[in-house]
Amino acid sequence: MFAQIVKTPCIFLFVTLISFMLAVNPNYLILAAAAVVFVWLLHSWKAAMFTYLIGISFNRLMFEISGSSIRPEMILGFLAICSSVMFVLLHKYKVVRIIINLQMVLFISLMIYILVVSLINSEVLSSSLIGIVQIMLAFLGFFVVSQIISFDPENIYRYINLYIGLGVFQCVYALVCFIYNQITGSFLFGERYGGLMTGQILGENWSSITLRGGLFEANLFAAFMGVTIVFLATMLLSNANIRNKPLIFLSIILCCVGIVMGWTRSAWIGCILGITFLGVNYGKQMIKPKNYIIVLSTILLLVPMFGFIESVFDQSSGREGLLTSKLTNLFNDDEGTGAFRKEKSIIALDEWYEKHPIAGNGYFSIKHIDPDEWINSMFLAFLHDSGVIGLTIFIFIIGSVLWSALKTISRTSDQKHKAYMIGMVGGFIVMLVSYNFTPGHTLAMFWVHLGFIWVLSKYKGAGQKVTNAGTQAHLPDYICREG
Repeated sequence: MFAQIVKTPCIFLFVTLISFMLAVNPNYLILAAAAVVFVWLLHSWKAAMFTYLIGISFNRLMFEISGSSIRPEMILGFLAICSSVMFVLLHKYKVVRIIINLQMVLFISLMIYILVVSLINSEVLSSSLIGIVQIMLAFLGFFVVSQIISFDPENIYRYINLYIGLGVFQCVYALVCFIYNQITGSFLFGERYGGLMTGQILGENWSSITLRGGLFEANLFAAFMGVTIVFLATMLLSNANIRNKPLIFLSIILCCVGIVMGWTRSAWIGCILGITFLGVNYGKQMIKPKNYIIVLSTILLLVPMFGFIESVFDQSSGREGLLTSKLTNLFNDDEGTGAFRKEKSIIALDEWYEKHPIAGNGYFSIKHIDPDEWINSMFLAFLHDSGVIGLTIFIFIIGSVLWSALKTISRTSDQKHKAYMIGMVGGFIVMLVSYNFTPGHTLAMFWVHLGFIWVLSKYKGAGQKVTNAGTQAHLPDYICREG
């Protein structure tokens, strides 16, 4: 009854509005099309969720509103939340409840604490307020993903498959942009929004060229490649009944090329640690003949391919041996980007120690030095901005989710669910290492990934839900099928 009362007049008003817009000015056709898409996403929770996941993997896209940079993922996050509420309302569900867990409460408390600290200590309050809004919008990723806890596990797996599939897509897109650059000498979609990044290291008459796909920078792209590699490797090595294993294997090879050409040492190290986590959990299975074949085949394909990648990479950058120098100086912080990040870290540590080490200096307060100044590590950023208190809360938010996930991994007997858990936790290890050298926590992808881990950790597998998942609505079966 409620659906019919609300739906019919809303559709009539919407059609009337669109007709009026086109009658006034035919140029409003694009706006009308956007309005149609908006209403469709608002009415379809599934479509809104899928679109949101696509949006977070294209965080390079931005547009300006009143002097502030807005990413599509921010708007799509709100849209996904509204869509979930609309879905329940239009299906006669009278009391709308949302998932509120401990991590959300802690994060809100942390933001209130940082706001107070910023009001008291920050010398650039406007930058602090903008930064707080930015990270709160990014945290919508955790909030949105947490709402699918009521869905059937198979539907949750589909969302994760899309998330990982977008990693493969970003790799293909970046490589297409690179090939286009090699053939034409120009940038596909321009240097600003194309899939390539230049200038990480500059020299006389040369500049490094790296892959970044649709992500904000090469470091984030390489981290996403590491996440994708670890997850897909888990699917191959697990005992779960996973389809399309040849395609998964080829995707791993492709993403290995992507992560190398992403030219980010922290992502390489994180990927190794993520694979190590996979080996710890699948130690006995790693010695099976089929897995030996998989590893050997990967090496045989990658070794000769690396020589080709190096020659093309160095030729495009204009400096011989540039890629090899990155590998041979893996832990060198005396030159290049390593020296740059070391310098930034020293500045932030000195600021933190000399001013307010316990309470913090305020969010984005480092910008009092220069509007473009930034802190290269998410952990160091929380330490500088919110002190020991804020960093402790932040670590507890992450640690509590990972602890719950590790317990679920050890207890579940469902091999498919265990594989998804190990793959996502292993991928998150890549993020933790990579984001210790770039502040990726200000983007939704970090929180979406953590949200998936939290949702997975609340199932034992085979659809059996663990207790104390959080405050949630008891949604009917048709909502589970919609997911």
